[in-house]
Amino acid sequence: LTSSGVLLVLSAVMHHAASRCRGSDAGSVRHWLVGGCALTIAFLALQAVAWATWRTSISTFAEDSGVQRLAISAFYIFTALHAAHLLGGMVPLAVLAWQSMRGGVLSRSMLRWTGVYFHFLAVTWIALYAMLLLI
Repeated sequence: LTSSGVLLVLSAVMHHAASRCRGSDAGSVRHWLVGGCALTIAFLALQAVAWATWRTSISTFAEDSGVQRLAISAFYIFTALHAAHLLGGMVPLAVLAWQSMRGGVLSRSMLRWTGVYFHFLAVTWIALYAMLLLI
């Protein structure tokens, strides 16, 4: 799976978790939340590989042009910002997963808004990916 595919699956997992949450029934969404955490980590790992691969590809250019520096900078800045936002989204996701594993009552509102956040990140990633393809 590509990192884009991972984000789309993550978005679907969060939607499924939010639709399954029934207030005090934390057990029904536990595996979806833990899966969401795993997918977030998988996305970040795939991005680390992409960074290393892209760095190697860029270093093979013969000349160091301004366009090359712009492309490198844009790639690292945008993907790093996106990764930081994924890490930020993982905080409430991890809290929800922890609560569900301990048998606690889940906040449906927190789960729903965490899902919306990950949907937004998936849409943003698709737009970012399209923009990076144009560079």
